[in-house]
Amino acid sequence: MFIIFFCSTGPISVTTVPKGQNVNASYYTVTALQSVVKNVKKKPARLASGKVHLHHQNTSNHTAVKTCQFLDESKLKLIAHPPYSPDLAPCDFWLFPKLSEKLAGINFRRPQDLARRVNSELKSI
Repeated sequence: MFIIFFCSTGPISVTTVPKGQNVNASYYTVTALQSVVKNVKKKPARLASGKVHLHHQNTSNHTAVKTCQFLDESKLKLIAHPPYSPDLAPCDFWLFPKLSEKLAGINFRRPQDLARRVNSELKSI
């Protein structure tokens, strides 16, 4: 499984979730969001101007107090996701099918190989 953050210019962060790992609020903030903040800080003008907005679904790890505190401390603004609004999750409709199409029929021996290929495909999309 991958946790993917992207913007209009391409992927910001692609985190590979180890097999058997639960993605709870702690894992999400420490692993995935830390990576986003690190990569966004490479473009400090964007973060300082308040132009970084995060949109994610209403799953418990996204709405947990720990996650919300981390977002506040990191100056990332959260765009609300209305309940029962699958049309606001565009990855389900264009990104994931496009990735599946590009990776169809390829067997990867190691998770790292798959992660590299996913990252490469995301950059090309």
